[in-house]
Amino acid sequence: YQNLAALVSYFNDPTFCRTECDSIFELINEPEDICESPPVTEQFDGTQDEAAPPIHTQRLTQWQYRSAIKHVLGKYLGGVVDWLPTDSTTGAIPSNENFDLPTAEYARYAQAAAWVAEQLLAWDGVDDLWACPGKKNRACAKAFIQTRGTRLFRRPITTDEVDHYLTLYDIGADGSFDEGMQYVLEALLQSPDFLYQIELGPVDSSEEQRLSGLEIATRLSYFLHQQPPSQALLDAAQAGELDTDEGVAAWGDNLLADASQARWGIQQFVMRWLRLDKEYAVEKDPERFPVLTADNVLWGLRNTVQKWAAYTVLEGDGQLETLFSAPETIVRLDQAENEFWQVTDADVIATSAEFGTVVALPANERAGLLTNPV
Repeated sequence: YQNLAALVSYFNDPTFCRTECDSIFELINEPEDICESPPVTEQFDGTQDEAAPPIHTQRLTQWQYRSAIKHVLGKYLGGVVDWLPTDSTTGAIPSNENFDLPTAEYARYAQAAAWVAEQLLAWDGVDDLWACPGKKNRACAKAFIQTRGTRLFRRPITTDEVDHYLTLYDIGADGSFDEGMQYVLEALLQSPDFLYQIELGPVDSSEEQRLSGLEIATRLSYFLHQQPPSQALLDAAQAGELDTDEGVAAWGDNLLADASQARWGIQQFVMRWLRLDKEYAVEKDPERFPVLTADNVLWGLRNTVQKWAAYTVLEGDGQLETLFSAPETIVRLDQAENEFWQVTDADVIATSAEFGTVVALPANERAGLLTNPV
């Protein structure tokens, strides 16, 4: 608990301030000469004969961090990405797997945590977050740490951990309940248990590492829903429902059946895969195409392409050939989103409660994902 101990010391410092007056926001000062540190061999018991377990780590991407704030703490804060370190990528897909982040960049997580906490505390819905209106006290703080801490860490939070976070709360609560909760929020959002997907599953008889149920729950949820696992999925993992291949497959089907959430995993993948998050990819000559501004084109491309892909996978035939060759797309006839072309009743093929209306496109002009109209 070195980080927590450092936080306690830092918050006790009367000169402590937030990001507006401390741009570096460092929590732990490294010694001037790191060579003074004892050799690694002196930090372990040389008599132990068990090798350290393999550790697989993947730092949350900006999208996953933002999604955790929304789905666990209840508020969408798009601006948090401005505070976070940049993502590494595998091709076009963000992936921070075993990515060596420069030490200086870790200070950005402290800044991001402070900013998020300040935004939440200024939010008019914050009382719903505490879930104990009118009873803003230590017991309320403890209940928040136990419930939201479990969701943020994607595993049950231990009694010792709860006590450590309550120590931080007590420091801040000398000023007010809100100040105590600010310290708690900042500490939770800087914890490696939140920032990293840490996998320590045991190695089986075939020398392969089997992920634990909770680790699988995290992978499933972030892959299929682009958000932390729900409490129901965490409970299922703890009950052993993800300990078999059949159980994992069943929960995968359950997550995909929830199209309102599964669509976001697919849509985010498609946006990154086709690099639709890059504005330069859709620039047009403003003199020749004055109506096709970057905002209009970018929004239209993202919207139609992402929805068509999600519909094909979740409610269509799920075939790659359909995705790339079908002269169809998804629109919402009740919204003015199809600014540059008109849809008639004769064009309608099917309707979807989740995605909108499937319409036919001119077969000699359009074929699948890459030629969707704006």
